[in-house]
Amino acid sequence: MNLLVNVTPLQASLTGIGRYTRELLARLLRDPEVTDIAGFSDVCHYQRPALQALVDHADTVTANGRELPRAVRASPVEAIYAAVKPLARNIPYARKVRDGIQRRRLQRTRLKYQQYVYWEPNFVLQPLDGIKIATVHDLSHLRYPQFHPPERVRWLQAGLEKTLSEASRVMTVSAFGKQELQQILGVAPDRIAVVPPGISDCFLTVCSPPALTEFRHRYGLPDKYILSVGTQEPRKNVKGLIEAHQRLPGALRKRYPLVLAGCRGWQHGQMDSIIRRLVAKGEIKRLGFVPQQDLPALYQSASLFTYVSLYEGFGMPVIEAMASGIPVITSDRASMPEAAGGYGTLVNPEDNDSITGALRDVLEAGSVADEAGLAAASAAARRYTWASSADKLKAVVEEVG
Repeated sequence: MNLLVNVTPLQASLTGIGRYTRELLARLLRDPEVTDIAGFSDVCHYQRPALQALVDHADTVTANGRELPRAVRASPVEAIYAAVKPLARNIPYARKVRDGIQRRRLQRTRLKYQQYVYWEPNFVLQPLDGIKIATVHDLSHLRYPQFHPPERVRWLQAGLEKTLSEASRVMTVSAFGKQELQQILGVAPDRIAVVPPGISDCFLTVCSPPALTEFRHRYGLPDKYILSVGTQEPRKNVKGLIEAHQRLPGALRKRYPLVLAGCRGWQHGQMDSIIRRLVAKGEIKRLGFVPQQDLPALYQSASLFTYVSLYEGFGMPVIEAMASGIPVITSDRASMPEAAGGYGTLVNPEDNDSITGALRDVLEAGSVADEAGLAAASAAARRYTWASSADKLKAVVEEVG
């Protein structure tokens, strides 16, 4: 089995798609049944040793001040591209120009990889010959186009039509995602495979009390807090969560400040002034991007986890929080009830009173938390393993190849 993968999602701070790509590749690279894996990004190609180094150090790439191994250190061309790419997002049709440049570069490698199954982990297939499969994580650009930059919506609308016509199989990350592909885009169910995310190994270790104390001190966190993890953009409904938190009684709000972990996303500016004001009052703590190695302690130190997004293809933070043994509040729609698996508290994300009521109920019951329920939720979340997901992906590759 030979596999070619677009590793562009590994080039930036690893969030959902990048984490999904990295974890699956890490296991496929260790699988003796996989003959070869090659990768390509916007500007270069990776033979197996370089790809292995990239995957091994994907988290290091995003950690400030870390020295990278030579195998994954950016070339001058890559460094220039990385510097220009954020600026290009504000230029109309920049994505189309970038895709054109990449298309011409890929033409030179088509023959070399014709016998490989090409897996695209980020929605839209690149123009490569041969057998192709693609992962479509969600259809939020169709359900909620207002939550995406117009250029991204145009790219997805144009690219997915071609992808669905050319892909031998389409993968998605949840039963909900499969249903969306069938209902909205008319994809036949036998062409869709569900390959969900998993729980990374680091979430399977319980941090010691001294380690949690040191972690809170290092990040400047209080002993008790409500945690939300995710990119700060409109779809994640951070504004609704903040407003719901503000409706809590003053004493409860002060005792349990809201901690926001995640990169600033599209249109984050509309929230910045609100967040700054509440940070000054001590009711919000904004952490920004948190490296993977610190996430287990971040979850385990929290009193409560909230994820009240308006739409998700899966919702990885939900199972990460459940695996960490803390109470979870999440949305009653899209894939989130599926991820929660019957555990946690489901709320209407468009009803701030519903969110406030759930926050208050869980926080006031904190001293009599259902330990058996939390343990059952943790066990349910831990059934999502990257090893199982990698096996599902491998089965798709073997079937089409």
